[in-house]
Amino acid sequence: MSFKLFDRVQETTTTTGTGTISMGGAVTGYRAFSSVFTTLDTTHYVLSDGTNWEVGLGTLTTGTPWTLARTTILASSNAGAAVNFPGPTTNVWCDATAQQISVAPTFSGQITSTVATGTAPFVVASTTPVANLAVATATNVAGGATGSVVVQSSAGVTAPVLIGAANTVFTSNGTNPQWTIGRSALVTTSAAINTTAAYITPSFQIPANSIVAGDAFEIFIRGACTSTAANVSTFVLRFGTVGTTADAAILSPTVTANAAGTGVPFTMRIVCTFRTNGATGTLMAAAQLDNSSATAGIANASISMTVLTTAATVNTTVANFLGVSYSTAAATTTSTFYDAIVRRIY
Repeated sequence: MSFKLFDRVQETTTTTGTGTISMGGAVTGYRAFSSVFTTLDTTHYVLSDGTNWEVGLGTLTTGTPWTLARTTILASSNAGAAVNFPGPTTNVWCDATAQQISVAPTFSGQITSTVATGTAPFVVASTTPVANLAVATATNVAGGATGSVVVQSSAGVTAPVLIGAANTVFTSNGTNPQWTIGRSALVTTSAAINTTAAYITPSFQIPANSIVAGDAFEIFIRGACTSTAANVSTFVLRFGTVGTTADAAILSPTVTANAAGTGVPFTMRIVCTFRTNGATGTLMAAAQLDNSSATAGIANASISMTVLTTAATVNTTVANFLGVSYSTAAATTTSTFYDAIVRRIY
């Protein structure tokens, strides 16, 4: 049994009184109830003899003829009670009723929600339909600023995380969300560098307490070397609080130039991984230099590898810079750098 409605279903009946209706056959151009309903289905019906009328919920039962029990009277010309149709013929059909037609709901009152603990709530108050409600301006979270991200800092407490600097990404240290720099790149060609050690990578600062075990970083450097003597070039991976050549040396790859070569391209790639974090965290690193020529330029080999075999001890509870410096043993070997990119590997 289920409630159903169908189009163009109408029959006549000769039933009189206020009881169950016996169907008398389909009106010309309409369908019989038996053609679309099953026994014990319910439907909304209308009974009318042209003067008297009745609207209700009826229950259909199969048989010869089919019958319609007037289960619930919804409205009628008899003040809402069942109508005693006098005959000889009354029409009965299924139809939607006024109760089934939805109208736009209205709302009068307040919807209140607390934005954050200790702040004033925002309020919506209107007597217009819900679809047209106007929302009042919400109060800013205390301590926040334009672009802040609101997070739950503890049970029942929300707090802002201020917008990060350019090129930072929203990450987690395993306990709290934070902004962490994602990458930094050299945007101008460096000066020619030789015997005076220079920091060749752009400023890349790792926030305090942002490192978790397994975090990895990559440094990619592209340059060209001009040399007239077999001098040593030294790259130094540095980690420290200053962001200059004063920071501690973690790994120091060295290569020896050929005696001749002008503007010979090379690339250097360094990958470092934090094995542990904290005041005595540990860091491993490896470097590979690719020289475009095995007989000229910065190195006397096409590929040179340097690997840190013992982890370096680092303090990740403070903000640190990660970068690379470069120098040569003599002015007769000089390098210029065109690209230097430092990025977190995700």
